[in-house]
Amino acid sequence: MNANCTCPYCFNDFSLYNVKFRCKNNELTLDKKEKCKSETDKVLGKNLRRVIEINNPVKYGPIPKKIKCDNCNVETLTRICPECHNELPYSFDGSNKHLIFGIIGTTSAGKSHYIASLLKIIKNEMSFSFNVSCVINSVSQKRVDKIHEQVYGKKESLDATAIENTDVKLPIVFTLRFKRKSLLRNVDEECTISLFDTAGEAMDSIDYMSKYIYKSSGLIFLIDPRQIDGLQKQQTDEDLPVKKTSQIIETMINYCRENTDLDMKEINKKTPVAIAISKFDKIESEFDEASILNSPGSHAGVLNIDHINAINTEIMSFISTKEEANVIRLIEDYFSNYSFFGVSALGSNPVEDKKIDKIRPKRIEDPFLWLLWKNGVIKSNQMKLFVNKILHNK
Repeated sequence: MNANCTCPYCFNDFSLYNVKFRCKNNELTLDKKEKCKSETDKVLGKNLRRVIEINNPVKYGPIPKKIKCDNCNVETLTRICPECHNELPYSFDGSNKHLIFGIIGTTSAGKSHYIASLLKIIKNEMSFSFNVSCVINSVSQKRVDKIHEQVYGKKESLDATAIENTDVKLPIVFTLRFKRKSLLRNVDEECTISLFDTAGEAMDSIDYMSKYIYKSSGLIFLIDPRQIDGLQKQQTDEDLPVKKTSQIIETMINYCRENTDLDMKEINKKTPVAIAISKFDKIESEFDEASILNSPGSHAGVLNIDHINAINTEIMSFISTKEEANVIRLIEDYFSNYSFFGVSALGSNPVEDKKIDKIRPKRIEDPFLWLLWKNGVIKSNQMKLFVNKILHNK
């Protein structure tokens, strides 16, 4: 058990022995004292229940999971980060994995739509195929409900994310619980995910991006197909994205170089990078009907690695033919752990008044599953393919 951890919200490091608590007393206590009154939390700038600190915290032994309020004497299980005061997930106890996935892209890349469709797929398709449940942390639930209601309830597309939006400055945090079967017994394994979505204009803001890039367990670059040079020349839209694909990658690389706290070699070595062309429905006609990209994902409890490799090859070839060979070169030179993808969060263009005719996500889970695999959370069918190859050669 590791007591040293990184907050899933502010990404500051702290020891779980120094965790703080928040009183949750909403009823009269047994001795008829009134419930704790709300007070201003100076860190969050909100009127909330009082913060409780551990007196004389230790550096060893059991990690504290509950405490009695020093005002009302009622026990609370609600732990908060000692730095940002956001509520920590129930699974955040030092024994489970915590992964930070950053989603990077310009305003037009469709990051919020990607997140909406991804969470929907995690809770539905992945729930059965991977025998996993998903619990969204209370701090993130309001934002997730708002996104889900607009996209899947009202069937309306989302507006571009503004950098000043305080809700978006916090990542979406959720816990995946996998039910694993073994010969001796069934085991539940939990993993906390921080899914961080930058506002599009944050691509030009070094300070804003610095919060999470170095500590990321994986990055997803979402690229609007209209940002691909060869495709831009075919477009007649007046509202074309300003940045091209190569410029997005260069922004990321320059950030890593200029920030003295970061070591580009370390990022290259430890951080898997998924580069995904979003809004794939706009360019699917460029691919053969038999292409694996035009079929639904098929990950039956494991990552289908042969599909992932085939997609990587097809997308790299496509980008190269569209006068963006420099993109491939940049990725190969600066990232040793990468793969290319093609995804569509909505499956079609919104019509007038932002209405979505029918939502048909395509291969939206591929980059996410690949990052989980790279971080040892799920397995791939690589070994099965290897064994089958040996048997076939015999």
